[in-house]
Amino acid sequence: MYGWGPALPRCVWSHSPYGPPTRLLAIGTAILFKGNMKSPSSMSSFFAVAVLLVGFTASGASADVLMVPLSSRGATWRYLDNGSNQGTNWIGLSFNDSSWSNGVARLGYGGDGEVTTVSFGPNSSAKYITTYFRRTFVISDTNVFRSLKLRVVRDDGAVVYLNGVELFRSNVPAGAISYTTPSSASLSGGDEFIAAETNLPPTVLRNGTNALAVEVHQSGGTSSDLGFDLALDAEYTSSTQSLKLAAARVTERAAVAWPQLSVGHVLQSTPRLLPTNQWSTVTNSITVSGTNNRVLLSGGSNQFFRLRSAPVDASTLSNKLMFGYQGWFASTNDTSPPNRWVHWFRNGAAYPTNATVDFWPDTSELDADELFTTGMTYSNGTPAKLYAAYKSKTVLRHFRWMFDYGIDGVFLQRFSSELSDPSFADWRNQAAYNCRAGAEAYGRLFAMMYDISGQNSNTLVATLTNDWTYITGIMRLTNSARYLRHNGKPVVAIWGLGFTDRPGTAEEAQAIIDWFKAAGCTVMGGIPTNWRTLTSDSKTDPAWATVYRSFDILSPWSVGRYSSNTGADNFRNNFIVPDLAAAHLAGRDYLPVIFPGFSWKNLNAGPLNQIPRNGGRFWWRQLYNAQNAGCNMIYGAMFDEVDEGTAMFKMAPTAAQLPAQGTFVPLNIDGEALPSDWYLHLAGEGGKMVRGEIPLTSTRPINP
Repeated sequence: MYGWGPALPRCVWSHSPYGPPTRLLAIGTAILFKGNMKSPSSMSSFFAVAVLLVGFTASGASADVLMVPLSSRGATWRYLDNGSNQGTNWIGLSFNDSSWSNGVARLGYGGDGEVTTVSFGPNSSAKYITTYFRRTFVISDTNVFRSLKLRVVRDDGAVVYLNGVELFRSNVPAGAISYTTPSSASLSGGDEFIAAETNLPPTVLRNGTNALAVEVHQSGGTSSDLGFDLALDAEYTSSTQSLKLAAARVTERAAVAWPQLSVGHVLQSTPRLLPTNQWSTVTNSITVSGTNNRVLLSGGSNQFFRLRSAPVDASTLSNKLMFGYQGWFASTNDTSPPNRWVHWFRNGAAYPTNATVDFWPDTSELDADELFTTGMTYSNGTPAKLYAAYKSKTVLRHFRWMFDYGIDGVFLQRFSSELSDPSFADWRNQAAYNCRAGAEAYGRLFAMMYDISGQNSNTLVATLTNDWTYITGIMRLTNSARYLRHNGKPVVAIWGLGFTDRPGTAEEAQAIIDWFKAAGCTVMGGIPTNWRTLTSDSKTDPAWATVYRSFDILSPWSVGRYSSNTGADNFRNNFIVPDLAAAHLAGRDYLPVIFPGFSWKNLNAGPLNQIPRNGGRFWWRQLYNAQNAGCNMIYGAMFDEVDEGTAMFKMAPTAAQLPAQGTFVPLNIDGEALPSDWYLHLAGEGGKMVRGEIPLTSTRPINP
């Protein structure tokens, strides 16, 4: 979405810390830790380590817990692609697969975004029917899990084994099968990318090494393609099982350790155990020792430690700061179906004259397999590289940042005009899977937001309703415990209805809202700023007054409508206050939009740094105004929107981190030195204020 201006063609440009009720259950017995003291006088210095049972509590009947990936999508697999008959020994835990090839998923052939290409044999008219895959992972304590979720992408069919026992089969005949047994049917189109899934008990796991084995079957010897990927996630138990901290003495330091599989947890410390004490996140480097994470800390003062798990309450939008997540960045060779630069550059060429972004992401934490070379360089001559959101590893990293800084979650943008193009639809589906995986791994929230910009009005209703049926029925996104719900129903947002430059009549809009409500959804509307008066950016047909009030949650767009604190104050008085009153009069919730600044010189030839961020003071003023007006839920535009300069994630802090070619905005452009993660820090503080964890304040509460 964008602040103003006409709709753009094709890839249309579109427009948060720990969760409230979920808390640590209890602290167990404290262990007195004494350092390796030199003399009796130094014995007053010690560490008291609280070895605790980590559990989770949540409002309602069931607990809300974290998922941890035991085997992630995009993992490395051993594979055998020689068409041989492997019998049954290959599925066992002790089988030696060291002679097999290895590669990163997605594995397969046929040009469907494979990272690793496997062989189909010497004859394209008589391809191998069966290809074999194996990988292992280690579990230190199976008792910490209460359930498993298996998702397998298979083209055409697959049988999945764990430790020699069959777990699941999909699109494969019942009964005994051999290496010549074809799949039950041939998959095509989007079905080749959809994961078949099932729930499993944790009793299928064993302490120590576990071996996954998968055989993928083709529909026949002339099948055009093969594809395979798999994810196995575990859900932590919320009852009496535990993740345990351990402490040991290492010379004059304390070593604190906990299971490496505790994704979504942080180590915290406090000097005292009192009801009002403050816990601080331990920032010392974490090393891996066996199957445990390990931190070394210097002695000198009393310290208690705990593992803090913070899955965000998924049952309500109230008291949440949610951000929009575009997830629309692609590049050449990123294995996505478009296989070209999208939203970073126009015309498919990665050169400064084609750039469409004004801010540059901080990619210093990303690994080599997440980065793609542009036609630009940094000042030291090294290639300037960018990420692609098709990579699940990168999206999970973004969700890890949300966890680290205490951001509640995101609305994933889904652009309806792209869904008629199979390659873009597959790309969007992967983005949704990535968000689900990230939210489940790090206890964050996600929900879908349709953006109807550029949509053909003749197919508007059918496109939205058919796609929602697809992503809830086939993709099963709303089955996730991390999918946002409000008033007992999954939230779906529709952005663009009622805007003068967007498709849809009032009658079509009403039909869409009514259909989604009948499908059991809480329906949120991204609506025009002037929805109450039916003027300016809103269509003027009087029927729209009823349409807008039919949404369960009203969220008027405000990006670019003001450019200073004074403008933000006026907007509060003239729009937010009366909007909120009108929404409540209609029995609806109200979700105002705030943004950190604005710049789209490279995208739309606007002024560079068009609306200055002023070190986050502009963003904080809007947050304060919305809350001071009585709003208890906030939408932040956006987490990753560098095209319009509203991004909040890690970005280049100074010109030294920008490409030497082109024109971009460093974070210090307004004269204040800021770290690359400054706006994540600010978002974390903002979330605290929305939840009432810190006092309401009109001024930025932290400094760089």
